[in-house]
Formats: sequence, C-alpha cells, structure tokens
Amino acid sequence: METSDVTHKEKVSVVEASRDTRELRRAGVSPASAENDAYGGKGKLSLARRLLWMVPLVAVVLGVGAIASHRLKNQPAQIEASAAATVAKLPVRAARVQIAPIQAWVFSDGFVEAVLRKHLTFEAEGTIVYVKKVNGRELRTGDFVRKGDLLAQVDPRKLASDVTVAQAQRQDAQQRLSTALASLRQSESAVSQALAEKARAEASLASAQADLKRAEANRDFAQTDVNRYQKLWEDGVVSKSERDTRETQFAEAQAAVEAARAQVKAADAGIRAASSAVSSAQAAVLSQQAQVESAQSGIKSAIASLNKTQVILEDTEIVAPFDGIIAHLNIKEGDYWTPQRINAIGDYQQIVESVPIIAIDPSEFEVNVELPVFSGAGVRTGQRAFIIANERLHNPDAMTGSDLMNLASAEGIVFSVSPSVTPGERAIEIKIRVNKGAQNLKNGARVSTWIAVAEKPIATTAPFRAFLWRDQVPHVFVVNQQEGIVEQRQIKPGIRGNSQREIIDGVQPGELVVIEGKNRLVDGTPVEVIEIVE
Repeated sequence: METSDVTHKEKVSVVEASRDTRELRRAGVSPASAENDAYGGKGKLSLARRLLWMVPLVAVVLGVGAIASHRLKNQPAQIEASAAATVAKLPVRAARVQIAPIQAWVFSDGFVEAVLRKHLTFEAEGTIVYVKKVNGRELRTGDFVRKGDLLAQVDPRKLASDVTVAQAQRQDAQQRLSTALASLRQSESAVSQALAEKARAEASLASAQADLKRAEANRDFAQTDVNRYQKLWEDGVVSKSERDTRETQFAEAQAAVEAARAQVKAADAGIRAASSAVSSAQAAVLSQQAQVESAQSGIKSAIASLNKTQVILEDTEIVAPFDGIIAHLNIKEGDYWTPQRINAIGDYQQIVESVPIIAIDPSEFEVNVELPVFSGAGVRTGQRAFIIANERLHNPDAMTGSDLMNLASAEGIVFSVSPSVTPGERAIEIKIRVNKGAQNLKNGARVSTWIAVAEKPIATTAPFRAFLWRDQVPHVFVVNQQEGIVEQRQIKPGIRGNSQREIIDGVQPGELVVIEGKNRLVDGTPVEVIEIVE
C-alpha cells in the first residue's frame, strides 16, 4: 500500500513540474535560469515571476498532503475489516469420529526360545570317541534326531570295567542271600516241628492229668468202701473175704493213681523238651534272619554300586531326549572333554558356545519378555500378543492394531506372569506361548512383542490429536458444520490405543473433531474446515 502511494505522488510531482516548465517558457525564462535565480544565481527574476513559480509548487504540496491524509484515514478501517474477516473463519483440519475396534498395547523386546529345549552335556571327562553319523557324515546343526538316538560318547572303557566288577559283587551278594534264605527256611521248618511236638506233649499231659483225676477219684471211692466194709466186718455183718476184696480194690486204685502221676510227669517232661526244641529252632530262625538281612544289605549295596557305575557310564553318553533338531553343536570326534569347559557364570551366549549339544523342538516356541512394572501391571494370562521381527518395525509409536496384524510374524497368548520383580532390571518377567506362525520364528531371535492389555471390538474412537486437556479435564472441539463454528465438549476417555483413543461419552460417531488448529479455539469460534482426515 505504501509503494502505491509513493508511485502516485511521483506521478503528481512530474505533472506539476511539467506544468511549471511550460509557464516559465511562456514568460520567456528558461527553467535553468529560473532555478539559478531562485537560489541566488546570476539572473534575477522579478517578485511577480517568483510568486508565479511558487504558486504551483504550493498547490502540489497541498494536493499531495490531502491525498496522503485521505488514505491514512481509510487504511485502519481496511486493516480492521481484513482482520475481522480472518478471525471470523479460522482454518482447521478435522477427523471424523469412527466406530472401530481398539486395543491398549504394551510392548517390549523379547527373546524367542523353544518351549522344549535341552542343553546336553557329558558328566564324565575323557576323549570323545563317537559322534552320530547322518547319511555317512558327522552330525550337524539343523539335523533332525529321534528320542533315544546316541548322539555322542566319551571313552567308556574304564567305567565299563567298573560296571563289570559291580555286577560280580551283586551276583555274589545274591548267592549269599540265597544260602541264607535256604537256611532260614530249614530253621523255620524245625520251629514248626518243635511246635508240633510241643503240642502233642501238651495233649499227652492233658490226657495224663485227666487219667490222674479219674484214678484219684477211684482211689477215694475204694478207700471209702474199705472203711465201710471194715466196720461191717467188725460188726460181723460181712465176711473177711468181702472185706479183703475191698482192700484189694483200694490197692489197685492207689496203683492206678501212681501210674497216672507217672504219666503226668512224663508228659510234663515232654512239654519241657518240646519247648526247649522250639526255643532252639526259633533262635536258629533269628540267626538265619539276621544272615538274610545281611545278605539283602549286601545285595542293596552291590546294586547301588552297580547303578552308580552305570549312571557314570551313562554320563559318557549324550542321548536325544526327544524328537527334535540340533540347534548348537560344539564338539567333534577326538576332542577331549571335561565338565569345566562349560562357562556357567558367563552370559547366555557363552553358555551356548560351551555346551556340547543343544537340542530343541521347533514345533512350539515361547517369547520371554521383561516389562517395566508400570507397563507390566496390566498384563494377565490369556491376553493375546503379536510378535514382530525387529527389522520389520519402523515407527512403534504410530502403530495401529491393523498395522500390528499385518506386520506380525507370529501370534500368541500370555502364558505366565511372574508375581515378583527381577532384582537387577526391576522388571516383570512374562512368557508368551506362540500359537500361530511358529514356523516364522527362530530360536534365539530378538523380536518386538506387543500385548493387548485391554480390548474392545466396537468402540467410539478419535485420533490422539483431537484431545486437549484444560484444567486436567479432557475436551475435544466438535465442528458444527451447519453453523460453521466449533463446540468445546468435555468427554470421558476410555482405552488408549496406539494412534486412537476411545471416547466413552461426549461425542457421537460421524461427528467431526478438530485435530489441527485447536489451540486457537474457544467454544463458538467460527472455523473453516480445510481438510477432513479419514
């Protein structure tokens, strides 16, 4: 605007100067002479001529001033009108509120391992004399092996001789046990016989005692009968012969008593002899039982020694514990092996490089993840997870759920969540079992793992850029397209995704929310939507 005014002034000055020049020439004065006279040159003009020259100049000055004054008065109004037009329609970019699934994710680097894996090593030291052959060549990493296959062995000859000695000791102990058991059976038989003899003696004693009682009863009766007949004989009632008969019967009864007593004594002696035989036989049984127990202990000791030797012999072998593949192979025939070669205190890579063989089952993998406490607090078993190779991951913060699904090399679920925090990293250990895409993973690979800690299949969502917090309260600016203004609305946020956030209450699906230019807005501000970002 100032450039235009200057140009106009210059044009007015040129026109006025031309007119003055023509007036001077009519008066017979050259412009140069007039200029010299005006500044005290050689020529002198009359006062009239000077006044004539000054009049146009004053007119030019007054004209220029009037024009400038008019334009200066109009310029603030034009500026205010332009500013008002600009404020009236602030340009903004908006996005449409959508119905879409949303997930809240936590992510971290993870370490892929086979669920079934085994570090295979020799417990015995010695020269490695055998490594499994596959199609005529030595075993290699990646070769498939079956459960029970002998994979490698150190020289077993010394331990094999120890096994032979232990087997001989076990056989000798078994022979001693057999002899002791035979003697025990004989002693037990003698006890049985002695007990039977004692039983018979006890039966004889009982019979003799019964006979003694009968004999004593008969004797007592005979004694009474003798006394009665003695009195009758003295009274002359019976004859002497009848009395003598009763005395004879008494004598016979007395003899029977004595005989019965003798039988009782004999039976009692038989019982004592049988009891002694039983005691002797039982003592023999106890002795033989002690010998049997000693022989059994000898067998147990021999078997333990044999088992120990056999275990040590087995320690010279590496046998495939399951069907799988060789993941690492660090030995060959002719190497001398000692258990001290394993670097148990180094990092995992050093352990992998020192163990003779590592076998894995490649059909099932898990991912070990460590999450900070604030991130891992929401992780639960059963939550789904996506595993992405690190080389495929470019901008983690801008990832959406569909991006994760497209980039994922494998999927899985949370298998376990440690209830404790690791001392060093102060993190929560999480294991994810892979249930899809295991063939895309490699044992030992580093991956990025995303866990859906909260999900909704149907949610009202808007981009992160639509949200603003005022006094710690979340708001959005909703475009009223009919009136061309924005409405500031307080909303209730829900699940926070990677690029979208759920709005539980405050907006409706399909409405436009401002995502760019919102910092200049207040409720009711007129806006012009220059772009709708889908």
